Amino acid sequence: MATAEGFVRTGDFQVLPDSAYAPRGSVGEGIQGKNGKLVGRAGLPQPLLMTPFYVVGWGIDQLDSGGRATRFRSLAELFYNPVIAALAAGLVFLIVVRIRSLRWAIVIAVLFTVASIAWPYSKIGMDNTVLLGVVLTMTGAMYASAEGSA
Repeated sequence: MATAEGFVRTGDFQVLPDSAYAPRGSVGEGIQGKNGKLVGRAGLPQPLLMTPFYVVGWGIDQLDSGGRATRFRSLAELFYNPVIAALAAGLVFLIVVRIRSLRWAIVIAVLFTVASIAWPYSKIGMDNTVLLGVVLTMTGAMYASAEGSA
């Protein structure tokens, strides 16, 4: 979230030192860059996908407390993983519908949803952003194969 905040506030993918999400000590979301700035280590897709959640929370914080509190920004951040996992579950549903049947798609999508959202410790070790990327890659490959294009 710190990298998304840096992107919204400065237009740069960096972790700002005055950020409420700035890492404390050596553990955190950022690493020291060559120019001395703290930069995110999450890669590009995650901060980009988190930006709308940060903007919504930031906007509500501006209305509520003039931007001094970070309560709604923190609350908006909690919606990121379930929304990304739900998008991945929807894509898994579409993949299985195309390959098998509606009944199989419902069963697989429900199992996928339980494994990725409702039972978080059963994950296969992938972050939700990576999980969405893998499912998007599978979806793209399936549709490219159906179209007969490379």
